[in-house]
Parts: sequence; structure tokens; C-alpha cells
Amino acid sequence: MKVHNFDLANLIHDVSLLAETTKVNAKRTIRKLSLRGKMIAGARLSPSKDAKIWKYAIKAQINDLANSLAKCDETLVKLDVLQKNCARTQDDLEKEV
Repeated sequence: MKVHNFDLANLIHDVSLLAETTKVNAKRTIRKLSLRGKMIAGARLSPSKDAKIWKYAIKAQINDLANSLAKCDETLVKLDVLQKNCARTQDDLEKEV
């Protein structure tokens, strides 16, 4: 049971780190878009620069979310394995009792 407890604790920690990383990546994209606002205020934003900024923001968000999705899928697989292992352990304990 301790092994299952440690596995679950590690998975919870991994999900927490994944959430934090996703949050940081979103903030990074928002910072890049805030530069767009500064460029507009300084009258330095051309249509081509505006398009580049938006392309960067969209590409960064898609890549970050795709990465997060892949890591979430891996975590779900690990949780499924952990769930089956816990059920097997419970059955083994019930047989002993």
C-alpha cells in the first residue's frame, strides 16, 4: 500500500507542476501580447509586426497546450495502472483476511 501511496503522491505532484507550467506559459504569451499594446501606444505597430505577434502568440499557445495535453494523457495512463494495482492489492488483502 505504501508503494501505491507514493505513486499517487508523485502523480499529484506531477499534475501540480503541469498546472503551474501551463499557467506560466499562458502568462508568457500574455506578456508578448502586452508588448503589442505598447507598440500601438508608441505608434510603432505595422500590420506585418502585428501579424507576427499574433502568429507567435497563437503558435506558442497551441504548442504549450499540445504539450500539456500529451503530459495529461500520460498521467491518465499512469492513474489507470495505479487504479488497477490498488484494486488488485485490495483483492489480495481481502483474500488474506
